[in-house]
Amino acid sequence: MTPNIYPTYDNSMFELSYKFYGKDDCLYVKETVELKELEYLFYCAEHEHKTVCFIRTNTICPKCGKKLHFNGKSERNWDKKRPVKLQNYIHKNCNVHKKASLAKFRDKHCCYTHQVRDGGTNSALISYRSYESKSEELNHYYKTNISPSTIYYSEITSFWKYYDDLVKIQQDEIKKKRNKTLRTLFIR
Repeated sequence: MTPNIYPTYDNSMFELSYKFYGKDDCLYVKETVELKELEYLFYCAEHEHKTVCFIRTNTICPKCGKKLHFNGKSERNWDKKRPVKLQNYIHKNCNVHKKASLAKFRDKHCCYTHQVRDGGTNSALISYRSYESKSEELNHYYKTNISPSTIYYSEITSFWKYYDDLVKIQQDEIKKKRNKTLRTLFIR
C-alpha cells in the first residue's frame, strides 16, 4: 500500500491531522467532512492564505477496481464568497473520469449551501418577514450576498418539505403520548 503523499484532514474529532502545505498549498479535506468542522478549516485555511481542496473518499475505478489517478483540480465557489477546489480523478484504461463532490453541502446547480439557502425558510416558520429583511439578515450572518429572489425560490422548493417534516414530528409525538396514556390505563 502506498503512503498518501498529500496531507489530508482525516475527519476525526480528537486528532486533527491536517497540514497547510503540499504541492500547491492546498488543505486537502475528504468530501465526507462535517459542516461544523469545515467552518473551522475554512477559518484556518483563510488565515494561512491557503485553499480548501475536497478529495473523494472512494478512489477506486467502478469498472476494473483499480485505483484512480489524480487529474488536476476544478474550482468552485463556496456560498459565492470563497473559492474551493475539487480534485479530479481519471483511469485512462477504462476511460473513467470522477470528481470530488459537494453534494452533501449543496444541490447540483445551486450556488449556496443548504444551510444558507434554508435560512430564509427557517425564519419564515417563526414569523412573517419580507424577503429583503431575510436577505439582509442572512447576508450579515453568513457574510454572503444572497438576493431576496433566491430566498423566495428556495422557500418555494423547500417550504413543503419542512412543513411535512414538522407534521410528521407532531404526529409522532401524539402517538407517543397516546401510547403512554394507554399503558398507564391498562397498568392500573
